[in-house]
Amino acid sequence: MNTREHERLSYLDLAKRKARVTRRLSGSELPRFSKLVDSGGIAEVELAFAFDDAGHAQVTGYAEIETGLVCRRCSESLTRTIRVRLSVCLVADEELATTLGVDREVLITDGSGVTVAEIVEDDLILGLPERLCENDPCELTPGFSYPPHGGERDTDEDREANPFSVLKQFKQNRDF
Repeated sequence: MNTREHERLSYLDLAKRKARVTRRLSGSELPRFSKLVDSGGIAEVELAFAFDDAGHAQVTGYAEIETGLVCRRCSESLTRTIRVRLSVCLVADEELATTLGVDREVLITDGSGVTVAEIVEDDLILGLPERLCENDPCELTPGFSYPPHGGERDTDEDREANPFSVLKQFKQNRDF
């Protein structure tokens, strides 16, 4: 089922029909997510609505977006694909949400409906890597090499700058 931008979905009706919704969301539909990334793309979303064993509306599916993220090591924008799996219980009652929230992810709605963006935006935000370079190797990080002068021996100037050179001389002069 295709829906229009910002259209509120009657999730109870969709769950009764066991409907599937496929959408493409732009950055304007995901304003909080867009503020956290360097450059946004188009999010591909596929959702399946149904009732769980207790009769609560349940949404499962995935959302995927290719976006630019700023590397904290090199300050360059790197393109990464964020893919999240969704399994959300939709409820209109805060007390019920508190009870169900112990076991699963819950989204509190106003009772009349919900947009696709409201369902997926929080999960996309949580899917952002915490540390881009440490989780994914940064292709722009400079290489590390030893010795620092490309294989050259330490010069007298380097030895004088080394605070431990005095200890090295002391050790050589001692008979052990």
